Formats: sequence, structure tokens, C-alpha cells
Amino acid sequence: MDNYHQHFPNEKLATDTVTTIMEAYTNVQQKLLQRLDQSSTRNDSFSEISSNDCFQALDHLDSSDDASNTFSDNVQSILNQAWDVTNDLDDFIGKVRLSDNRANNNGGHSSMDQRHYIMILQAWDGLRKAYEKANGWNVSTPKGIPQRATLHLECMEQQMVSLQRRNSSGSSSGDEVAMVHDDSLTPTIEMYNIVLDMWSKSQEHFLSQRAESIVRKMELLMLQPNVETYRIMIRAWCRTVDDVVASKNKIGTAAFNATGYLIRMQNMMERGHLEFEPSMEDYTMVFRAWAKAGHAKYSGKRALFLLKKMESLASSDNALTGLRPDVTCYKCVLQSFSQSRAQYVDGLGYEAESIISRMEDNGLIPDSDCFTYAIQTWSNSACRNELAEKDIYESASRAQTLLNQKKQMHYRSGTVEVKTSTLDYNNVIRAWSRSSSKDAYQQVEGLLSTMEKLHQEGDVNVRPTHETYVHAIHSIGKNRNVGTNLPLVQELLSRMKTQYENGNEDCKPNILCFNAAIRVCGSRNLRYANDEEMQNGLRCVVRLIQEVGNTMGIKPNSETYNLALDAFSILIDKNSPTFSRVVSSLFNRCCDEGLVDEKVIKTFHRVAPYDLYRRLVLAAAVPDGEIDATPPISDMLFLPEEWTKNTTTVKHRIPLAVDGRFVRARSKTVSEHKMRRLRRKEKKLILQGGRS
Repeated sequence: MDNYHQHFPNEKLATDTVTTIMEAYTNVQQKLLQRLDQSSTRNDSFSEISSNDCFQALDHLDSSDDASNTFSDNVQSILNQAWDVTNDLDDFIGKVRLSDNRANNNGGHSSMDQRHYIMILQAWDGLRKAYEKANGWNVSTPKGIPQRATLHLECMEQQMVSLQRRNSSGSSSGDEVAMVHDDSLTPTIEMYNIVLDMWSKSQEHFLSQRAESIVRKMELLMLQPNVETYRIMIRAWCRTVDDVVASKNKIGTAAFNATGYLIRMQNMMERGHLEFEPSMEDYTMVFRAWAKAGHAKYSGKRALFLLKKMESLASSDNALTGLRPDVTCYKCVLQSFSQSRAQYVDGLGYEAESIISRMEDNGLIPDSDCFTYAIQTWSNSACRNELAEKDIYESASRAQTLLNQKKQMHYRSGTVEVKTSTLDYNNVIRAWSRSSSKDAYQQVEGLLSTMEKLHQEGDVNVRPTHETYVHAIHSIGKNRNVGTNLPLVQELLSRMKTQYENGNEDCKPNILCFNAAIRVCGSRNLRYANDEEMQNGLRCVVRLIQEVGNTMGIKPNSETYNLALDAFSILIDKNSPTFSRVVSSLFNRCCDEGLVDEKVIKTFHRVAPYDLYRRLVLAAAVPDGEIDATPPISDMLFLPEEWTKNTTTVKHRIPLAVDGRFVRARSKTVSEHKMRRLRRKEKKLILQGGRS
């Protein structure tokens, strides 16, 4: 081997010589990897092998009767030796390629062809598979294996392009030698698939994007991907979906690209290429990708399109395949419905019901998750903004119908366990809480009483939570007769506390419950109430504000003060001294607790008399020295930092103007604000002017 290495700079090796050397390397690697299974079951005493002299190692393996005495019994050691052998083979090919390039400049031909490139690609792929197998023995797969294989593929492409250029120049100059066409340097589909498979199963960053770029090169070279290529790309893009670190937009893009390859397979099958028939595994991976990408734009409708396409291909009129959706396929589509954003959920509730009906028609029994996803889809449909009351009522009614159907399925099905859960009841109550119909709260009360009864009887699947009571409280505020139902708010809070005291940890009161009660007691529907009901609402709000902080350590947040200010503006005459006194006291308390955010200051600016606003806000504001001209007063003044220090808004570090707008993020004011925060921190002596 040393002799060969010495001749690389000046001499071009013969093709047969290159083949012999590469076979020696690969044989050593394969014999090394064959010891992995044996080393996990035997206590052999192997010795180290020199990967720098492959011929000697190969001869030793062939001549030894007890090869088990030539290797280390440590799996990691064997893999390290296999890595060294593969790496040396890689270096050998690099030197051969260098000598070929020098020879090709003089009109010669390459010593390497498709066989040699396939050998090195298979060597790296075999090493990758060995590391995957050894993962169960706490052996980590090293980075960079797909990159090394991709590099060889790119070199082969460059050699092919270089040969084409030589042919082109030879055609114009009449050089017959250069016109020889060498198909042996053209990459094959098999070679591309080996590299793509390595990327799809790797732990590398941007694995799907790298695999996609390789497919684009195939298309530029006029190579038609086969069914294996499509399957590998589906797996690669679905790996991105499984990455929990990926953002929702990236997950949606990955699911979309995986769907594209699946549709290509369907189109090829429709054109008569039956070998492109997708497998159930292909469909399942893509459906699960859309289930995880539920928040992506039109995710539910795209999953539905793919489901209908799968059903049409297996229909009696156009039976190109006998593959029909199973329970997992239907369940994943329903899950994508349930996670779709409100603006994209229109019409999906009816489709969810249709899917459950088709499942029963096809002899499939919907399980608990199928009904849960369908109920949640109708609940999301009812919570859309600016939805007409009749549509809200329709969505809530259908959600409850599905809940009743799920209860009946529990008694009808003997093979699939179907049970109602807390989530089902909460979704139906949530849907009814958006309705302003007269019987909406009666429906909510009936469902809540059922949950309390089932929990009391020992049902472990159904029990009220604090979310249940929050939705029930919101339901009271939607009715125009909220004034007569105000006592129910305190009753619901008392029932929730009783549940918690009886051992239901999910009913522990929190600030969300009190905020919901304040919102209802200060509801704008109280404008239709009489004076007595208005006074009841005022007393209720005051009592709730007093209870916050005295109940199990619950502390108010910015939303609490925002709702209370809005409630007082409805329940108290704004021209009365009482209103100014109450609002002033509440706002000062909010400032002292550092909870003034943009919503609080905007609400106070809207409801408070101007004199009170000027005295409490404008007088305490700090002038912004950046403004030279005479701008609006809101641009010159911003709130003291102590007022906003405990807010949870994402912009709480940026100064807030007196009218609720944030100062420009790149302004001088913001820069000075950040520096002041840094100077106030401990151990920042350099910023304070110190040296140590």
C-alpha cells in the first residue's frame, strides 16, 4: 500500500488495480462489521488490526483458523477500526481521483467507473447501518457520513460534466479520442438512492433540504426517480416533522413536501406504472405528518384531499389499488381537523362527521380519539370570531350530538374501547359558552352536573377541571339576562373550590377563574339590566378583586386590572366622584405592582376623565429627549419603568408610551432604556464606570 501511495502524485493506476485495492478495503470492513453480532454474545479476545495495511489484514483473515482472536471484543473498538478502514478507502479514492484529473488533462481516461463509486457509497452506507445497529449498545453515530457519500456523488457528476465538455470541444476540433462517450461515469438511480437513504436516516441538520437538493440534481441530469426515491424522500420530510425543535411553519412545509412526493406516486400509478403504488406505510407517514402540522395553513383540508384521493383509487369504479384507509389514516385526518386554526376550520366539522360515518360503513370502528377529534373540531368551529349565533348554536349542538353518540358507542362496541373523557365534556361546554341562546347555560349546567356526578361515582376518565368552570362562567356572560344570573357566578366558584377541597387537584382556583368572573360581572350585557342588577354586579366585582390575593396565594395580573377598569366603566356613572375615586385607587394599585401593560393603559385612557388621566399618567411620565420638534404628547412621554416591570407581554422591555403604544425598537429612547437596565444590575462595574 505504501508503494501505491508513493506513486499517486505522478502515476495513474490501472482500473483493475483500483478495483483490487478497493475490494481489499471493503472486505476488511465487512469482516470487521460481521464481528458486531458475535461480540455482543461472546467474550472473545480480539487484537487490534492495522487499517493502514489492508492487504496484510485481509491475508491474515483468510489464513487464520481462529479469526475471533484477531479483533477487539469491544463494539466501539470494532466500529472505530471499521471507520478507519472506510476513511482510508475514502482517502485512497481521493488520491486516485487526483491522479485521474492529471491524466485526463492529457487526454486519458479515468481509472474509476460506476463500480468503484458504488463500492465506496456502499462502504459508507454499511458503516452507517452498523452504527445504527450498535445504538442499542450505547454507541453514538458520528456526524458526517452522509456528507462524505454526497461528496463522492458530486465528484462523479463533475467528472461526467468534464467529459461532456471534452466531447464538445473534441467535436469542434475533430479530436476523435475526446469524442469517446463513457457511460461508466454517469451516476445511476441506485447510487442516488443510497445517498438519499443515508440522509433520510441520519441525525444531521437540514437533512430533508439536503436530500431535496440531490433530487433536483437528478432531475437536471434527466434521471427519472423510481419508487424507492419517492419513498426515501417521504421518509426524509417526515423526519423533519418529527423534530420537536422545528417551528410550526417548518413542520407545515415538511408535511406539504412529503405529500407532494406521495401525490407523484399516485399520478404515476394512474398513468399505468403500477410499481409506483404507495404502501400503507407511505400513507401513514404523511397522514401523521399532517396530524402534527395541524396549525399549518389549510392543514386539515390538505389531509382531507389526500384521504379522498386514497379512497378514490380504491373505489369500485377506478380500482387501481386494493389499499383502503385504515383507522390510523382516518384518525390522523381527524386530528389535523381538530388542530386547525379557527380561520381554516370552516366546513371541517361536517367532514369529520362524514369520516366517522364512512368508517362505520367500511366496517371500521371509530375509537375514542376519533370522536374526541371530531368533537374538538366542532368546538373550534363554534369559537370562530364574528360567527352568527345560528352557526354557533349549530356547532355546539353537533358537538353535543357527537358526545352522545360516543356514549352510545361505549355500550355498542365490544372490540374497541370507547369512553368519554374530560376533554370531550370541556370541548362541548366550550362550544356552548360561545352561544347567546337562552338554553345555552342550561346545556352547560347539565354537562357540568354530569361531570361532577361521574367523578363522584369514581369515573377516572371524567372529572371537572378549572377550565370546565371557566367555560361555564363565560356562558353566563353571553346571555342578555346576565343580570339575573349573576349569583350563579359565585356559585360556580364555590363548586370549584369544593371540588378542590374534596381532592380534585385539577380544580385548584387560579387567576383565570377570577378573571372570567370579573369579565361576566362587568359584561356589556348589563347595560340592559336594572339598577339593582347593576349594583349586584358592582358588589360582585369588588368582592372578586378583594378575594384575589387572599385565595390560595393567587395574585392578579395585568388582565385582571384591565377587566376591572372596563367593568367599573359600565357599572358606575363616569360623571360621579365615586367612579374617579375607584378607578384612581385601582390604577395606583396596578402601578405599584408593576402590571401596567398596553391594554391597561389604553383602557384607563379610554374610561378615565381627562383630568384624572393627566394627573396620574402624564404628570408621572418621563420626557423623551430624542424628539426635537413638537410632536403629539404620546411621542414625548412614556411610562415609568416601575409601572411595567412585572408585565408578561413580549415587549415589556421596550418603553411604553402614555397612550399604550410602544416606542420604536431602534430609537434612542430604547437604547438608553436598555443601558439603564444594565447599569442597575449587579456586577456590571464596567458599565458603571469601574475597571474591575
